[in-house]
Amino acid sequence: MKRRHVATGAVALTTAIAMAGAGATMAHAAGNGSDKVRLTNSGPTALPNHSGLRTLGVASSSQSLQLSIAVPLRNEALLDSMLAKGTVISPAQYERLFGASPASLKKVADWAKDNGLKVTSRDASNGLVNVSAPVRTVNKAFSLKMERVALGAHTGLAPNSAPQLPKALGVTSVSGLSTVTTRHTGPVAKNLKKTKVAFDAPKRNTMNSSSRSPFAKSGQGSLGGKTTAATATNGYCSTYWGENLAVTAKKFPSMSNPMCGYSPQQAVKLYNASKGQTAKSNVGVLLWCDDKSALTKANQISDHFKYPRLASYHNESVAENPQYCDGDPLGVYAEQNMDIQTSHYMAPQASVYYYGASAPTDSALLTMFSKAVNDHKVSTLSMSWGGDEAPASSSFQTQFNRIAAKASVTGISLFASSGDMGDGSIEENGTGPSRAKTPSFPATSPFVTAVGGTVAPLAQDGSRAFTGGWSNTLWDQPNPASTSGITQFPFFGNSVGAGGGVSKAYNQPAWQKGVVTGSTTKRTFPDVSAIADPASGLGLNFDGSGIYAGGGTSQSSPLVAALVADSKALTGRKVGNAAPYFYKLRGTSNITDVKPLTAGKYGTVAGQLRSNGHYVLEGLEQPADSLRTKAGWDNVTGLGEPSGSFLTSFGK
Repeated sequence: MKRRHVATGAVALTTAIAMAGAGATMAHAAGNGSDKVRLTNSGPTALPNHSGLRTLGVASSSQSLQLSIAVPLRNEALLDSMLAKGTVISPAQYERLFGASPASLKKVADWAKDNGLKVTSRDASNGLVNVSAPVRTVNKAFSLKMERVALGAHTGLAPNSAPQLPKALGVTSVSGLSTVTTRHTGPVAKNLKKTKVAFDAPKRNTMNSSSRSPFAKSGQGSLGGKTTAATATNGYCSTYWGENLAVTAKKFPSMSNPMCGYSPQQAVKLYNASKGQTAKSNVGVLLWCDDKSALTKANQISDHFKYPRLASYHNESVAENPQYCDGDPLGVYAEQNMDIQTSHYMAPQASVYYYGASAPTDSALLTMFSKAVNDHKVSTLSMSWGGDEAPASSSFQTQFNRIAAKASVTGISLFASSGDMGDGSIEENGTGPSRAKTPSFPATSPFVTAVGGTVAPLAQDGSRAFTGGWSNTLWDQPNPASTSGITQFPFFGNSVGAGGGVSKAYNQPAWQKGVVTGSTTKRTFPDVSAIADPASGLGLNFDGSGIYAGGGTSQSSPLVAALVADSKALTGRKVGNAAPYFYKLRGTSNITDVKPLTAGKYGTVAGQLRSNGHYVLEGLEQPADSLRTKAGWDNVTGLGEPSGSFLTSFGK
């Protein structure tokens, strides 16, 4: 990426984008004395939903913290101009133009050492000094008190006040002081409401959920076998819509058991991505923790589907924190395997780079994100995680956006899941609407392409039976032979669907103006979408013993990222921020607008309730909150799905 590329249809990002240096003045509230400042963007009031913060006691003085201290970049006005024009330059050019001055980094590093903090690294290109220290040292150095706190269902540490530093240091933010706002993967990944079939069972398909799933059904089978007719009551998964159905009394006119997990060949056909089969790209995944058997599982499932093996896998993870990484193949490791296998399905010749942070904390994720961007080994980077959006000036978001801006200007395209809990008003594992609509970050970052979700079951001839937005409601059917007594099932986990809505922190970027209409002047999300409803998920391998039908926007994000990586490899076009280029394709055959389904027409039988044997139904595109699929851009599917000649048209 040595040549300068200026995109046509220039992108003008608003001044509200939280570049760390740009927000520094506002972040510096008066401190005790004119020579010191308190960084309010790094204190407790910068946390999402901080009004609900509850103090549990004093933090252990010996507990270690990892912090990132930011100083201004150089030539920030020029950087803003390049971002607006879609300019792509080399990493070396970026550091020469924008990297923080060595003197400013040294000044902060020297101060840190003098105050007992251990300097672990200096990152000139992102203007960060990374340090570690026990709580007692942090308390003294930053003139605050670390406390044990709770925020909603989460517990961790947070400072009792904003950190105070000498004004002469020029520090703009400090991240890592809070561990209560950890990021999370989608409920789909954690609850694994998936159809499973064993590798070595007889050739019959069956719904057989994992022991951690809320559903259970006996029997096992392998994909591709001959199945029982749909007219018979059975628990088999379906190779096409309507092939099998577990109930005879239908709440919805068109019903089916969920699709058996799609093979990579079927996924490629769904997105007309056959040209990508030869593209030698480099795709990245940013997460936390590390399943050491991820490559083995990817090749096991590839062998099963008679698909090329993942020949080039690069593990860039660090030692994991056992507090967040329990070694459970159906826990966070499932997310890792989903991301890697999905990337490989869509880009079989790609080198896959896995960047696994030690934990889902701010500091750990920023450190690994910085490494992925600084290494510059990947063309795309997918992030199947998120958290409640904070104010634009918060330390985590300013530092994330700073690194994301570098990715954009140096030609790395970033993608993030839009979330699996709709508009965020329904708490995960909650029982109904419980809070204000809460957008998800980093999906709302203006440097990231936010990926929403769809449902796309197959017809008997292998084509799409229909395509809709992933936005569902669950129902409890007591008797499979009667619709009497069907009631709405309490919300939990993945009962809502793809995330979306309106950012509270970022203004609407130029590429959304005139496309996303209405009263808002803020950034909306998602931008695009792909299959996410587990009713039509990919066939994935999490535990080495069988095939799960995956789902969630954790699946759609790496899928779209891999398609973009294929496109960039095939065309040689230098693209950083991919979102503006998706909007340029609006209205062409290369983006399929997802239209709303006929209300109340489609539903699936997701499984049986363990406790009472009742069946759980999913009403497809039956919204449980405020999000709606509609013609044009919508807050469930964005612009729609990549289609047609997307691989050769993207990036023009």
